[in-house]
Amino acid sequence: MAREKQPRQIHQMTIKQFEASFPNEDACDAYLVAHRWPNGVRCPRCGGERVYPLKTMKFKWECPDCSPKGYRFSWIGGKAKNKHGGHDHKGRGPGGKTPVIGAIERKGNVVARVLSRTSQYTLQSFIHETVSDKVSLLATDEHGGYKAMKGFPQHRTVNHKAKEYVVGAVHTNTIEGFWSLFKRGIMGSFHKVSKKYLPLYVAEFEFRYNNRHNQIFEAAIAGC
Repeated sequence: MAREKQPRQIHQMTIKQFEASFPNEDACDAYLVAHRWPNGVRCPRCGGERVYPLKTMKFKWECPDCSPKGYRFSWIGGKAKNKHGGHDHKGRGPGGKTPVIGAIERKGNVVARVLSRTSQYTLQSFIHETVSDKVSLLATDEHGGYKAMKGFPQHRTVNHKAKEYVVGAVHTNTIEGFWSLFKRGIMGSFHKVSKKYLPLYVAEFEFRYNNRHNQIFEAAIAGC
């Protein structure tokens, strides 16, 4: 009997290999789907196989067998406007979700933090706290909170909404790689986390990433 093909495992990689494997959000999502449902997508509520992808929303499915109006699902992320029950959220913010922000040095370390809100003041305060104004390039996505970055004339953006991911040296692939690690860890090991303990999980994955070239157990003991 032929063995069922399993999704390719991604092991410890260099930053260059990481960016090649996960050049954009779609690549991260495709990896998560393959590992979440290696035998085909199933409804997480009823286990049904008659699910179908939604044409207007990437990596979203609907189960027609869940009553009364079917059940739409993904895993991590998603937009509040797609929730049932009229819980509509206007704008770019997380809308009922807990926002997490991160800054990363290419081939270096990451700083990640849970935020209470995604206002311009909060986002830019985080950047000024964690990023040196002497860096040669500060790359972000097109979020409005990053506009008019005072003290960072070297700030450049890529417009993900317009399917723009790399413009010369300007991209956010490195931090997207970290988020994919975080998502994979949550989905594969913890499955879900509460808002109360989210900062602890974020800190754990930040520690893991920043010690990826070290013996993590020894580094943890040294920090006690």
